[in-house]
Amino acid sequence: MPRIKKKLIETLKEWPGVIEKPDPDFRSKLGLFLSRKGALVMELGCGRGDFTIEMAKKFPHTNFIALDRQGERLWYGAKMRSEFTLENVLFIRMDVVFLREFLKEGSVSEIWLTFPDPFPKKGQAARRLTSHIFLDLYRYLLGQAGTVNLKTDDPNLFLYSKEIAAELGWKIGESTEDIHAQINLDPILQIQTHFEKKHLKAGKKINYLRISK
Repeated sequence: MPRIKKKLIETLKEWPGVIEKPDPDFRSKLGLFLSRKGALVMELGCGRGDFTIEMAKKFPHTNFIALDRQGERLWYGAKMRSEFTLENVLFIRMDVVFLREFLKEGSVSEIWLTFPDPFPKKGQAARRLTSHIFLDLYRYLLGQAGTVNLKTDDPNLFLYSKEIAAELGWKIGESTEDIHAQINLDPILQIQTHFEKKHLKAGKKINYLRISK
């Protein structure tokens, strides 16, 4: 492991508002955050957490949980959380599959998937964050009017996600293969993550899909 990456992972927990699954006080710290008033929005596979940070600044009365397995990425989000004193943000280093163990059914109002790994090989389909396994998890987590939002530069993942969602009975809302070509784009969708900026600079189109229960 590169020295810088190792250092970021080792110092991640020095920032406030960060918890990791192996921690003995993980459940109590998560419970304390979940006791806050306000709706709960989650960003899964959040990377550096750019999107969550910007959303938390726009909606101070909404609570945000940003989750990723990569500690060195979360380090940057945790740093920004402290710089902007965003008490309504919690970063979690954990795999998405464990969420059912810690969150109650219907406790989440909205889920964002911002540029998740497309896992392009056929044998990797179950690992995609929009596979039937994860969509079933989201159905459990979301409240009655809950929504899932996907932003991706991968057209194959976009089409796959749309097809799987339709097969499982999700309602297809907005669906576009080039969101930045839209006029009067919703300010929330104008938020660009670290990875989105790189994709746009490379000339890629950004696909967006919104589905609801």
